[in-house]
Amino acid sequence: MYQVLSCGSNGDYQLGQGNDEDQSILKPSIFRTIENGNDHYSTTINSKPVEIACGGNHTIIRMFEGTIYSAGSNTFGQIGKPISIKNDQTFSQVKFEKKIKKIACCWESSFIITEDDEIYSIGKGLKGELGLGKDVTETSEFKLIKKFDIPILDIQAAMNHVVVRLADGSLSGWGNCRKGQLGEIINPSLIKQGAIWEPWFLQMGTLKGNDHFGVGREFTIITVNGKPHLYGKLNNSNIEDIQSLQKIRNVKTMWSSIHFQTDDSFISFGINSHGQLFDYKPKKQFNAAHVDFETGSEHGLLLLDSEVYAWGWGEHGNCGISKTNDTNTFNYLNPIFTNDDSEASNIIYFKAGCATSWVVIEIKKK
Repeated sequence: MYQVLSCGSNGDYQLGQGNDEDQSILKPSIFRTIENGNDHYSTTINSKPVEIACGGNHTIIRMFEGTIYSAGSNTFGQIGKPISIKNDQTFSQVKFEKKIKKIACCWESSFIITEDDEIYSIGKGLKGELGLGKDVTETSEFKLIKKFDIPILDIQAAMNHVVVRLADGSLSGWGNCRKGQLGEIINPSLIKQGAIWEPWFLQMGTLKGNDHFGVGREFTIITVNGKPHLYGKLNNSNIEDIQSLQKIRNVKTMWSSIHFQTDDSFISFGINSHGQLFDYKPKKQFNAAHVDFETGSEHGLLLLDSEVYAWGWGEHGNCGISKTNDTNTFNYLNPIFTNDDSEASNIIYFKAGCATSWVVIEIKKK
């Protein structure tokens, strides 16, 4: 059995907890399933959650078997159509016939990638992020963007641009390109109102096995042969300092910052108005090379010895309960999940979203 624990911004019921109040303590999300033709509600679920994608006020969860559940705002259809039409602010399975292998969200839109490497979008996007062609800004049905002949390995979505990585190391992207976040566009006819409205192979080089990429609000960061390259705009950063980094193991992005994991440390660049840049030492023994971390819109989560810590901008409770007078700025590692009984459950996944935090646990049978 599994539980999805969540806290933070809860506008439009995006935490799936049956209420729309912001939460500063992790609480179980509720899943609605259909059993014997009737709706069944539970804070545990038999399906294993393996991926969570978050938009401005909506959430998509992908299960191991390739199904998805959603909660939150559906003003523009961005969470899809639930199998049960009743809408009661919990997570419901979404109607889709094919097995899904990856998911992502922009602010008011969602994306799914199927096992046969088709990409679909749904929701609203005024800057080309739906990828469905010029002038297509809204759809309440999943629409096919493209079927790639090359297997898709990953997808990253920011506020309003999307980048996918293919198995041959190439990158394809679409959406807002006004700040150069999609690199050099050698065919100007593709651009309308500062956006690319359908997939375009990006001129950013070829990624290899250990290379990485990420997207922020107005930028895309990639590593090629371990060397970082920044496309777009990142305030309060020196491009020479970024390009001088070596031995990069991982890259994560917030809206306004980039976080590199090297062999022995974390190195952050960008805006630090609310403690977003990582410069913290856990009380426990700390080896950066063996620690997992995730970044959301303006906060991060660190997994260390079956405990989850948060840092950054925690205005909506997404960083837990503050230990200082500044309830918005967490310029320290604040524990939001401590496993007091490690034999009863273990963390299998965690995610930082748009001012939301998520921890998925497996509840062991005693």
